[in-house]
Amino acid sequence: MNKIKNECSIVKDLLPLYAEGLVSAESAGFIEEHMESCDSCKSELGSIREGKDAQKGATGKAVKDASPLLKLRKKLALKRAACIAVSVIATVAFLLIVYAVLSSPEYIPYSEGEVKTTETGGGDVIILLPDEATDYSCTKIRPEPGTDLSEYHVSSWRTASDRLFASREANELALVIREAEKACVYYDSNDGTEGTLIYGEAEDGSAGVVSLPRLALNYYLYVMLALAVILLVVFIVFRKNERARNWLARLELLPVSYIVSHFIVSGIRGYTYSLPRDFYLILLISFLLFAAFLAAYGAISLKREIREIETSADF
Repeated sequence: MNKIKNECSIVKDLLPLYAEGLVSAESAGFIEEHMESCDSCKSELGSIREGKDAQKGATGKAVKDASPLLKLRKKLALKRAACIAVSVIATVAFLLIVYAVLSSPEYIPYSEGEVKTTETGGGDVIILLPDEATDYSCTKIRPEPGTDLSEYHVSSWRTASDRLFASREANELALVIREAEKACVYYDSNDGTEGTLIYGEAEDGSAGVVSLPRLALNYYLYVMLALAVILLVVFIVFRKNERARNWLARLELLPVSYIVSHFIVSGIRGYTYSLPRDFYLILLISFLLFAAFLAAYGAISLKREIREIETSADF
């Protein structure tokens, strides 16, 4: 009798390990042989297995119940990241917009007495620009075939930042004209009027060249407007397809970003006398606005998903 009790005590100590399959083959054989004649140990094993199954069920239920919470936490983290991204990109875009406004050139028209030329003994031509000029450009036009006359076109400007801060001056330009070179210099007001001859003689008394504004920015604007309309039509056609609708909404933000950037840099006039600067600035601001719009769109979508998760979880 004592022997059976001792075996029961040993087997019951081993049953939790046996239920997990963690005993050796010899120990498993000993336990199974004992349980053939011991209902108490067999019942104990059944209780252990039932408790294990109940524990697994409770764990699975807990994980299932916690799933909406974990999903919500992940969505909230993504929403915070999206809000930070929107703030950073919008700040950079705002700074670029301020730069575009403050650095936009205001061309100074020709005024007799303010634009003067003098020659030095070494062949240099000194051009005195208006006092308010803070920057200038000088372009050389090579002689046309059959002529030996070189043309120089000078223009000067100031910017809004220069008017506000008076940070610099650039009202003197030195041109190096070789002694044997036949040249004339025009001052371009960049206001649709003819350039004014300020040095040398024009060939055959010809008039100055009219500096016309560049209209290429308007052509790019029309292309983006057409693209925006096309995408809008496609969006309406596929509005019932959620996946296509989301992608088309994101693509629509691209031409919208360019259109907004165009009006920021060029205003409603659309023409420019400094095409490369304005075009690259529009592209840069467009990229930043597009990134900001995408991040904002993502944040709005996340907010909608979070609301759906909260509703499904009965929050």
